[in-house]
Amino acid sequence: MIVIPLFFIARHLLLKIFPAFFASHCVQWVELFFCAALIVLACLAQDNARHSFGHSGGFVCPFVPFLPVACILVNTYLLVNLGAGTWFRVSIWLLIGALVYLFYGRTHSSLKNAVYVPTACADEIYRNSSDLL
Repeated sequence: MIVIPLFFIARHLLLKIFPAFFASHCVQWVELFFCAALIVLACLAQDNARHSFGHSGGFVCPFVPFLPVACILVNTYLLVNLGAGTWFRVSIWLLIGALVYLFYGRTHSSLKNAVYVPTACADEIYRNSSDLL
Protein backbone atom coordinates (compact mmCIF):
# COMPACT_ATOMS: atom_id res chain seq x y z
CA MET A 1 0.00 0.00 0.00
CA ILE A 2 1.45 3.36 -1.01
CA VAL A 3 -0.04 5.27 1.95
CA ILE A 4 2.43 3.95 4.52
CA PRO A 5 5.65 5.05 2.71
CA LEU A 6 4.05 8.43 2.01
CA PHE A 7 3.30 8.77 5.70
CA PHE A 8 6.94 8.25 6.66
CA ILE A 9 8.23 10.54 3.89
CA ALA A 10 5.85 13.32 4.91
CA ARG A 11 6.75 12.92 8.57
CA HIS A 12 10.48 13.04 7.82
CA LEU A 13 10.13 16.13 5.64
CA LEU A 14 8.05 17.95 8.23
CA LEU A 15 10.56 17.21 10.95
CA LYS A 16 13.46 18.42 8.76
CA ILE A 17 11.86 21.57 7.37
CA PHE A 18 9.85 22.99 10.27
CA PRO A 19 10.89 23.76 13.86
CA ALA A 20 10.33 21.00 16.39
CA PHE A 21 7.28 22.56 18.07
CA PHE A 22 5.48 23.28 14.80
CA ALA A 23 6.52 19.98 13.25
CA SER A 24 5.20 17.95 16.15
CA HIS A 25 1.75 19.51 15.69
CA CYS A 26 1.94 19.08 11.89
CA VAL A 27 3.02 15.47 12.27
CA GLN A 28 0.00 14.80 14.44
CA TRP A 29 -2.27 16.23 11.73
CA VAL A 30 -0.49 14.23 9.02
CA GLU A 31 -0.84 11.06 11.12
CA LEU A 32 -4.52 11.81 11.65
CA PHE A 33 -5.03 12.41 7.92
CA PHE A 34 -3.36 9.16 6.88
CA CYS A 35 -5.21 7.14 9.53
CA ALA A 36 -8.47 8.64 8.28
CA ALA A 37 -7.46 7.82 4.70
CA LEU A 38 -6.77 4.20 5.67
CA ILE A 39 -10.15 3.95 7.38
CA VAL A 40 -11.90 5.37 4.31
CA LEU A 41 -10.08 2.91 2.03
CA ALA A 42 -10.99 0.02 4.31
CA CYS A 43 -14.67 1.01 4.34
CA LEU A 44 -15.03 1.49 0.59
CA ALA A 45 -16.65 -1.27 -1.38
CA GLN A 46 -13.56 -1.58 -3.56
CA ASP A 47 -14.65 -4.78 -5.24
CA ASN A 48 -17.88 -3.17 -6.45
CA ALA A 49 -16.08 0.00 -7.52
CA ARG A 50 -13.74 -2.05 -9.71
CA HIS A 51 -16.60 -3.16 -11.94
CA SER A 52 -17.72 0.39 -12.65
CA PHE A 53 -14.40 1.26 -14.28
CA GLY A 54 -14.67 -1.37 -17.00
CA HIS A 55 -12.21 -3.94 -15.68
CA SER A 56 -13.07 -7.48 -16.56
CA GLY A 57 -12.08 -8.63 -13.08
CA GLY A 58 -9.06 -9.89 -11.24
CA PHE A 59 -6.10 -8.04 -9.83
CA VAL A 60 -4.65 -5.21 -11.91
CA CYS A 61 -1.05 -4.29 -11.19
CA PRO A 62 -0.07 -0.69 -11.98
CA PHE A 63 3.03 0.24 -14.00
CA VAL A 64 3.60 -3.23 -15.47
CA PRO A 65 6.37 -4.36 -16.02
CA PHE A 66 8.37 -1.68 -14.18
CA LEU A 67 6.80 -1.98 -10.72
CA PRO A 68 6.94 -5.81 -10.54
CA VAL A 69 10.57 -5.80 -11.71
CA ALA A 70 11.47 -3.09 -9.18
CA CYS A 71 9.76 -5.06 -6.40
CA ILE A 72 11.64 -8.23 -7.35
CA LEU A 73 14.95 -6.37 -7.35
CA VAL A 74 14.31 -4.68 -4.00
CA ASN A 75 13.24 -7.95 -2.37
CA THR A 76 16.23 -9.79 -3.83
CA TYR A 77 18.52 -7.09 -2.42
CA LEU A 78 16.89 -7.43 1.01
CA LEU A 79 17.16 -11.24 0.95
CA VAL A 80 20.80 -11.17 -0.09
CA ASN A 81 21.65 -8.88 2.82
CA LEU A 82 20.14 -11.18 5.45
CA GLY A 83 22.59 -12.77 7.83
CA ALA A 84 23.44 -16.46 8.04
CA GLY A 85 21.67 -16.77 11.39
CA THR A 86 18.43 -15.50 9.86
CA TRP A 87 18.64 -17.98 6.99
CA PHE A 88 19.34 -20.78 9.48
CA ARG A 89 16.25 -19.89 11.58
CA VAL A 90 14.06 -19.60 8.47
CA SER A 91 15.28 -23.00 7.26
CA ILE A 92 14.46 -24.60 10.61
CA TRP A 93 10.94 -23.10 10.62
CA LEU A 94 10.36 -24.22 7.01
CA LEU A 95 11.46 -27.73 7.91
CA ILE A 96 9.12 -27.77 10.94
CA GLY A 97 6.25 -26.51 8.75
CA ALA A 98 6.91 -29.17 6.10
CA LEU A 99 6.96 -31.89 8.74
CA VAL A 100 3.69 -30.68 10.26
CA TYR A 101 2.13 -30.63 6.80
CA LEU A 102 3.36 -34.12 5.91
CA PHE A 103 2.50 -35.88 9.16
CA TYR A 104 -0.57 -33.99 10.38
CA GLY A 105 -2.11 -31.92 7.61
CA ARG A 106 -2.31 -34.66 5.01
CA THR A 107 -3.88 -37.21 7.34
CA HIS A 108 -6.37 -34.76 8.94
CA SER A 109 -7.36 -32.90 5.78
CA SER A 110 -11.04 -32.35 5.00
CA LEU A 111 -10.18 -33.10 1.36
CA LYS A 112 -8.78 -36.54 2.18
CA ASN A 113 -11.95 -38.31 1.06
CA ALA A 114 -12.84 -35.86 -1.70
CA VAL A 115 -13.93 -37.21 -5.06
CA TYR A 116 -12.01 -35.70 -7.96
CA VAL A 117 -13.74 -35.47 -11.31
CA PRO A 118 -12.20 -34.90 -14.74
CA THR A 119 -12.65 -31.38 -16.10
CA ALA A 120 -14.64 -32.69 -19.04
CA CYS A 121 -17.41 -33.86 -16.68
CA ALA A 122 -17.46 -30.74 -14.49
CA ASP A 123 -20.00 -28.80 -16.60
CA GLU A 124 -22.49 -31.66 -16.57
CA ILE A 125 -22.15 -32.12 -12.81
CA TYR A 126 -22.57 -28.37 -12.25
CA ARG A 127 -25.75 -28.29 -14.38
CA ASN A 128 -27.24 -31.30 -12.57
CA SER A 129 -26.41 -29.95 -9.11
CA SER A 130 -27.86 -26.49 -9.88
CA ASP A 131 -31.18 -28.15 -10.82
CA LEU A 132 -31.37 -29.66 -7.33
CA LEU A 133 -30.96 -26.30 -5.61
